[in-house]
Amino acid sequence: MTRSERTFLVESYIPQLDEEGSAAIATRLRRAADQLAGEGIALRWLRSFAVIDDETYLSIVAARDPRSVVELIERASLAYDHIAEVIAVDPSVSQSGR
Repeated sequence: MTRSERTFLVESYIPQLDEEGSAAIATRLRRAADQLAGEGIALRWLRSFAVIDDETYLSIVAARDPRSVVELIERASLAYDHIAEVIAVDPSVSQSGR
């Protein structure tokens, strides 16, 4: 991750979400990310998780700003309920230097 790159979590409610639908969304996100990168927009779709029982699809995206994330989600024809900047927390790495 570059210094100007931030990490965002995208939450989408998808009625009747299932494994097949989740795979199709992932394909659309990958294609949209590739298209945007080809257009010079710096972002990376990192990973997604489907919470089937809650009909929720979560995506992790690295981008410079939330506008780029919205462009990715819209380009992938995916509705979203919430976009938030997040940080990675690794408990195996001491933050205090101890």
